[in-house]
Amino acid sequence: SDKTPVTGEKDTVAPNAPTDVEVSEDGSKVIGKGEPGAEVIVKDANDNVVGKGTVNEDGRFEVELDKPFTNGEELEVSLKDEAGNESDSTSVNAPDTTEPNAPTAEIDEDGLVVKGKAEPGSTVEIKDQEGNSLGSVVADPESGEYEITLDRPVTDGETVNVTATDKAGNTSDKTPVTGEKDTVAPNAPTDVEVSEDGSKVIGKGEPGAEVIVKDANDNVVGKGTVNEDGRFEVELDKPFTNGEELEVSLKDEAGNESDSTSVNAPDTTEPNAPTAEIDEDGLVVKGKAEPGSTVEIKDQEGNSLGSVVADPESGEYEITLDRPVTDGETVNVT
Repeated sequence: SDKTPVTGEKDTVAPNAPTDVEVSEDGSKVIGKGEPGAEVIVKDANDNVVGKGTVNEDGRFEVELDKPFTNGEELEVSLKDEAGNESDSTSVNAPDTTEPNAPTAEIDEDGLVVKGKAEPGSTVEIKDQEGNSLGSVVADPESGEYEITLDRPVTDGETVNVTATDKAGNTSDKTPVTGEKDTVAPNAPTDVEVSEDGSKVIGKGEPGAEVIVKDANDNVVGKGTVNEDGRFEVELDKPFTNGEELEVSLKDEAGNESDSTSVNAPDTTEPNAPTAEIDEDGLVVKGKAEPGSTVEIKDQEGNSLGSVVADPESGEYEITLDRPVTDGETVNVT
């Protein structure tokens, strides 16, 4: 017989993948081009359908998403025709307008190293209150951990701010971190005196600070603590009663020591009797006395025959008398 044509109508050809696909600036829509009449399917990175629509007769589509995507998420967009054939998907990234979470931050006791966690791959930066950068680093791309060695120590209660900036330029809120290390020494003690009997040093200073008293040879001769009223009274290891110079300083709990304040003990100790020799003419007396003391010679009636200040280092002295001392006369040297 003659041939009878018969045609298979089943459509097994999938549409081409959509083109010119974009996500709107606010992350609420996906737009693009495709086969007219085809269904548009949008999926997130977990293969969840987050939006559906239809390509219009002009070959364009605009699909409302279930929620805005604003953190750079990757979406997959495909087309399905009436026969159920689905195209390859086209990948598109949402805009990234979401700032990262504020990073965590801890500073070490020396105020030099800051550690914490931030958005993986973000740039972590630390700035002081004037906006000067003290250091930055890229957080680990997987864990988000970071560690920054600062350009200078942050101490004495100074607060600096830590931020994270993602690749799209969004910057997180600031995380403040405070350097607690105390590097400021107390002021030198004031109103410092030695008691009349030379057994104590009293004065004023920073409450809670340790008081350190040293002699002229840098030996510690007394320690104490400033009370809550800012006053101190330190017992000395031995009385100082010969005009000795003492140095008094304060040290706080962080180990910072103040400048010292000098104070002289009272001088209530009489000098040793001077040595004395008179020359054969009875006019010049020489000897040794306490360095810096005043040596005076008097006759038996108490009349001064001369005086001089002994050498401040050696104690040596020499006095030319106002008149000769002869014929067994005795005079007194003090």
